[in-house]
Amino acid sequence: MGHSVGMVHIDDVRMSQLGVLDLHPSGETISGDEALSSGNPGRAARQTPRGLLILDATMVLASEDESISAALDRRVVTVLLSSTADTFSFAVSAPGAARRHIVDSQGERVVEVGTTLPEEDGTSPLVEASTLTLLERLTGVAVDDDLLWGRFDVLTDAPVTGPDVPLTGPDEGGARTGFLARLFGR
Repeated sequence: MGHSVGMVHIDDVRMSQLGVLDLHPSGETISGDEALSSGNPGRAARQTPRGLLILDATMVLASEDESISAALDRRVVTVLLSSTADTFSFAVSAPGAARRHIVDSQGERVVEVGTTLPEEDGTSPLVEASTLTLLERLTGVAVDDDLLWGRFDVLTDAPVTGPDVPLTGPDEGGARTGFLARLFGR
């Protein structure tokens, strides 16, 4: 039985900056294994030495690499793994730089945008293992240490406050239009 998940790595970003994307820590933590399970319907994040890794069971964020990069002014590396559809995607977006995006489905390259990166050497065609290898080469995120055994903060789209959960959104008062609302003009 297969699974589908998106992963987003944002360079040099802290958890507290995710409010720009309408994402906030809920105060609950889960293991990477739980975050990657088919029963997880949401998103979870953890700090990495180079930035922040978001596991996205909805796969929506992982397809928004250019928008996330522009909103946070940072390089973003995304992967989509869909073993059920035998489709794997990899993208790198950075402010002021050309985007690299590739998608392989059922062993065939169906999307190729941008110049081949040196880190792609030996990773074609994209399958789960080669896609995760690309993620590790570009971000330092290791499958065993970071994905499976790491602890992740469950994310919500509404700020959560309480004695143990600091408000991570903007400090200014009043209502603030969220990232996706601004993106889609709502």
